Amino acid sequence: MAIEKAEFLKEVENYYTEKINTHGLTAKGVDWNGSQSQLVRFEQLIRLCPTHDGFSITDLGCGYGAFYEFMSEKFPLFSYYGVDVSPAMIEAAKQKHGNHNHISFSIGNAPSILVDYTVASGIFNVRLDCSSSVWSKYIEDTLGVMNRFCRLGFSFNCLTS
Repeated sequence: MAIEKAEFLKEVENYYTEKINTHGLTAKGVDWNGSQSQLVRFEQLIRLCPTHDGFSITDLGCGYGAFYEFMSEKFPLFSYYGVDVSPAMIEAAKQKHGNHNHISFSIGNAPSILVDYTVASGIFNVRLDCSSSVWSKYIEDTLGVMNRFCRLGFSFNCLTS
């Protein structure tokens, strides 16, 4: 039986909460097969970012903040907003990175502030038992939200079987 969007998001929350509880703050803890594949995806996602500092970015589906760590090595000065459906992920992110003027984390399935760029890495990789129509609508709606909450551009990745 296919699930609807609200039910689907709850299932996704449970899925990722189990991953981080099982694997901790690792690539497997956010359902990547390893840190190398995670880094390859991050490299692709930042291709939309400027080569200079001073921009803002939302990481939709931020997990424990691995993308923030990656970005910090590339850009010394930027504002980062992480959003995730899993309270366990957000708690881990806050414990690892804190909340400061240039970084914040919140629970949710959509950005809540306008930024320069928005990225989403992996949020379209876990379909579970969602029907094709709900899945397509979820992707379209999420891309629309990403577009509305960024000034300059957004990037995302998807895996298919």
